[in-house]
Amino acid sequence: MKSLIKTIKSKLRVDTVSRRGEIYTVRQSYFYHHGRNEQNIIDDIMGNFPNAKIIDSGDHWAPFRGGDSVAKGSHLYVKFMISEN
Repeated sequence: MKSLIKTIKSKLRVDTVSRRGEIYTVRQSYFYHHGRNEQNIIDDIMGNFPNAKIIDSGDHWAPFRGGDSVAKGSHLYVKFMISEN
């Protein structure tokens, strides 16, 4: 499990990878989008893990407060499952 999380983080341009049950969540923090959106992350996931099934994605905006975690600050996220087949 831990090795798959490390593999996901190394192959994708994301800040955090977490797992709850069979669902992985990747988050990329931002201050400005610079043209990046959740579809870019989905494309990266599907390019690296073709068997992945996307569950949810979105853009979480929050006012800037220094020291917040990625999950509490502004970030793009994608939730997905990776099938073995």
